Formats: sequence, C-alpha cells, structure tokens
Amino acid sequence: MQTLPKHADPGGRWLESHPAEPLISSLMPARARLGKSLCGTAVGWLLLGIPAAWGQASTPPPMAERVLTNIYEIWTMPHQQKSQPYRIRTEMVIYYFDSEWNNAWGECEGIPAYLPIFDCPTPLKPGQRIAIDGVIVPIRERFIWDQTRVRILEDAVPLKPEMIRNLSDNPKALKGHLISVEGLIDGLLEDSTHITINFLAGETTAKAYLVKEAKGQPLQLKEGDFVRMECVYSPQFDVNVDINDLSLLVPRPADVEVIGSLNTDRRFNIPITPSQEIREDTPTNDIIHVRDVVRSH
Repeated sequence: MQTLPKHADPGGRWLESHPAEPLISSLMPARARLGKSLCGTAVGWLLLGIPAAWGQASTPPPMAERVLTNIYEIWTMPHQQKSQPYRIRTEMVIYYFDSEWNNAWGECEGIPAYLPIFDCPTPLKPGQRIAIDGVIVPIRERFIWDQTRVRILEDAVPLKPEMIRNLSDNPKALKGHLISVEGLIDGLLEDSTHITINFLAGETTAKAYLVKEAKGQPLQLKEGDFVRMECVYSPQFDVNVDINDLSLLVPRPADVEVIGSLNTDRRFNIPITPSQEIREDTPTNDIIHVRDVVRSH
C-alpha cells in the first residue's frame, strides 16, 4: 500500500499529526490504488526538504555516530538530525506484511509500530521474529538494503491478540495493536491479491483488508457470516481526534474464522414484520423480524 504524509489523505482532509509517528503509516489500504498514483507526487514534495546532499551532491551525508537500537528512534529524534544515514541494530516481530500494498506492522521491543520493511529483498511474512543490522535514513523512513542484513530468528512466533468487543473503545491506545474481534460480514469485494470486507462489530463499522495467499484455497466467506478475526487495528482521526476511518488489516486467511451465519441464526425463524406495521405503541421488549432498506442512521 502506498501512503501519503501524515498531514493529509487523498480526500483532502487534514489528519492528526504527531512527530513521533511514521509519515508512511497514515493512509489506509482502502485508498491503496489511488495512493499509488498520488504518493509519488506527495513523497516527492516531501523529499524536496532533504538537504541537497541526497539529491544534487555526488556523495551522501556522512554516517551518524549514533547507533539506533529500536525503530521508534527514527521518529523521535530531532528533525535536523534525520537526513543522515544511521546504523541500526534491532529486532522486530511481524504482525502484518503486505508487499503488494507496501505496508507492514508489528512490534519492536514489545511496542506495536508501523515497520518500514515492506520493500525488504528478503521474503518476510507474519509471525516471524527478525534481527536487523544495517543502515536507515530516518527522514525517508527507508532502509538502505544493500547495507542491511536481515536474519530470521523465529519463523512462527505465537502472536497474542488483544480481545476486544467494541471497535470504538479507546482507539488511540489500540492503534497498531493486534486484536481479535467478532462481527458480521456485511459485504465482500475480491481482487487478485486482497479481499475487502465490510465488517460490523457492535455499533461500529470498519473495512477489513485480507491479504490472500498466492497458492491458498479459495476462501469460503460470504455475506451474512459471523466471523472472528485477528487483525491490526488501524484508525484514522480527524482534527478533533475522532475516528473518521477505521481499517482492520488481516494478515492471512487463517486469521478469519467463521463462527456462525445469519442464515442459521434461530432468531430469524419468525415471520417478517412489515416496517409500516411498526408504530409508536409497538412493544419495545418484543423481538421482531424486519427486512427493509435503512435510509438514515
């Protein structure tokens, strides 16, 4: 997934800005295809701010003396220090890896974070614990891969998602976390690499983006299924720090489990009540079966 700077999304809405967060992590996969065309321009404008040593001079800036030990340091260091290349030695656990949409999330030193590793030449996948010893340019949020070594320390780390019931509870604290949530599939859209799911959990709706396996079996998901999914919680906020977009990043088909269906729910085995028969004096403690179009909410 291509992305734009944290300050604006393709719709032109101004988003929350925080100096300790990655600029690349702000755009959701729902806009991936639009982002691919816009990102080159937006990132190009951003990189104009990098000192001439990276663009016009024949030699890059000298290597900084400081050695980074976690990925968060590339966002927390003073801006004037970000143009230099830095040596970095750290470990990461991968929650989500999507080379098609250029997006990766996981944890570093136990703290969930966006991981700028989607363009790594070493094949990576969710559940791996990796060690990185190499060079990164903080302002670009990019590793210099021909100067970076990646070692896979574990191939299947047991991931422990946080169980949540309401997707709108404490969204800032959950951002980037691996969660487990149950809800209803309200619609599906499939392409060659992803399945986009309209997902309803409680009173909150979200878009879930599932990365398909190249040689995996076709998924038996359908509209009306109740599912339990493990995913990365990825919200967008407006200027009032309210959620204006919520994405759930699902790493693998195995991370979605069907636990029921509207078609087999016994609560629907009662006659349909026409909406025009629902009046102010209709008992509110009775369960009724309705089928209609909601035009406002």
